[in-house]
Amino acid sequence: MEKAVHVSMEQDSREMQLRALMKLGKERGFLTHTEIVDHLPDCVAQADAIEGIVKAFNDVGIAVRDFAPTGDALLLGDAAQQSAPDDVAEDETATALTIAISEPGPAADPMRAYLREMGATPLLTREGEIAVARRIEACLREMLEVIALRPATVDAILARADRVAAGELDIDDLVDGFLEQQPDEMLPAMQGATAEGAAGSKVDDGVPSNANDSTGAIEADEARIARLTAGCNAIFLQVREQLASWRAAVAGTTGRREDAQSTLVLIASTLGQIRFSARTIGELSADVRRAVEEIRGIERNVLRLAVNQGGMVRDMFVETFVGSETDPEWLARAAAAAPACSAALMRCAPSIHGQQEKLAQIEAREGLSLQELKRISRKMNVADRELQDARRAMIEANLRLVVSVAKKYVQSGMPLLDLVQEGNIGLMKAVDRFEYRRGFKFSTYATWWIRQSVSRAIADYGRTIRVPVHMADAMHRVKRVAGEMRQETGRQARSSELAARLGMSEEKVRSVQRVTRQPVSLDVPIGEDADTTLGEMVEDPSALAPLDALLQADLRVAIDAALGVLTPREAKVIKLRFGVDAVSEHTLEELGDQFDVTRERVRQIQNKALQKLRHSDGISTLKSYLDH
Repeated sequence: MEKAVHVSMEQDSREMQLRALMKLGKERGFLTHTEIVDHLPDCVAQADAIEGIVKAFNDVGIAVRDFAPTGDALLLGDAAQQSAPDDVAEDETATALTIAISEPGPAADPMRAYLREMGATPLLTREGEIAVARRIEACLREMLEVIALRPATVDAILARADRVAAGELDIDDLVDGFLEQQPDEMLPAMQGATAEGAAGSKVDDGVPSNANDSTGAIEADEARIARLTAGCNAIFLQVREQLASWRAAVAGTTGRREDAQSTLVLIASTLGQIRFSARTIGELSADVRRAVEEIRGIERNVLRLAVNQGGMVRDMFVETFVGSETDPEWLARAAAAAPACSAALMRCAPSIHGQQEKLAQIEAREGLSLQELKRISRKMNVADRELQDARRAMIEANLRLVVSVAKKYVQSGMPLLDLVQEGNIGLMKAVDRFEYRRGFKFSTYATWWIRQSVSRAIADYGRTIRVPVHMADAMHRVKRVAGEMRQETGRQARSSELAARLGMSEEKVRSVQRVTRQPVSLDVPIGEDADTTLGEMVEDPSALAPLDALLQADLRVAIDAALGVLTPREAKVIKLRFGVDAVSEHTLEELGDQFDVTRERVRQIQNKALQKLRHSDGISTLKSYLDH
């Protein structure tokens, strides 16, 4: 009791300190890292905890700086400073900060930390799921309509449609369905959104129906794909006609050039009827980002040339270059406006004009001005951030479902954390493909994806050596009975005892037990200091034993010493004749060809060298190696 009171008093004291710190931040508009660290307890030293505290202050409009800003900086910051946090935000922030410093840093048990964070996220109601699903749908449509204003994106979509028509790409990999705006009254009530309702029709992307007639399910899926393909083809045909009209308007052959932009808007609206897959949207968005990054890279080159080499003031460059990226007269105007650096700028003219030519080529390739392409990129990034926030909300609210499914596979041989991560991958796929208009809850749909992802991971990574299904069943039976007998007798059961209990032959039990053994990594540390791995202790039968290697090294030294009494030519003949330091032995004919002498002359050199060796002092040393 006294301990609990003491802990409560400590928490109250911490909250008072944090409120005082927050009051100081409200008055000045900023805090320094040093001030925050000074107000933290001594036990809080983790960078993660401090990072969370800094984020909490930033969320309520209190900037956290490394050093106190100067007076000029404060005056400039007042104009853009956010409104001071109200009392409710202050209370929430103080509570969050108290929890942040009360909790330990990164837990030693990652699973415990994961479950703690997961439990802090409330579950979504049926209405909440629909609201989040609508946010995701709206963000996807907004992203598509924005990036479809780029003609190259439309070409990429039509190229994928051609691959579908050619059978190179499945329609399900390109689109998930249609964004049909239905009135709210068509949404079934929450109590009607049951698993049976979900099973009434085949769920997209491979979710099996509960219908008993598998043939009927296959036919229904084929009919769904046929309807999806026909609907998409009709829309794609309309888009092709609109794109041709846009190209004609840009070329100035028909209508006014001002109609080109309105045609692009019409194309984007037409494509907005299709619910493209998240993967397709991601790939198309990545194309836009690459194009904009290419532009920015070239602009950085121009900035480096004009400012670093040409001496132009950076602010002047930013003011004059924006909007004149492809204007060849820009440099002349800038040089005239800055006589002090005019000569240096003109020396950089060829390089700058070369970079501007690259920007002009990008404009011609994209069919858009650089400013328009950047505007598309900015809008796309805003929609993408909103999309990721909505997806994160749906994912975090259903993490408990992943854990509940993963716990059923803990005996599969994979760690629970790995099972949870694989289940999370399935959950993310379910979020991308969920259609709330079908009337069933998200958990009904997501459970299948989670199970499928976990089961596939177990099949791929559960065991180093995969075993047949019937052998896996036998392994589970033997393992279960062995555990029961160990509890009954207090010792490991013999193979004969297991065979009698299971009704198997003893040889069959031994075979199952051999398969049950789990592989052990050679990198597992052993010993008290764990400075040695198992692989270092395993004998390599193909390797030379250390003693034999030492003897061979000594023998090589002894041979070289013994051959030292011979002439270089005699020593070389002996080495080649008997295969010393050579791949194989050489015949007299081979040595004769090599030394350009007769076979008989090589034999004479050999005999003379052997005679010298017999009477040398090193022969006795060599004889001692004959015993090994």
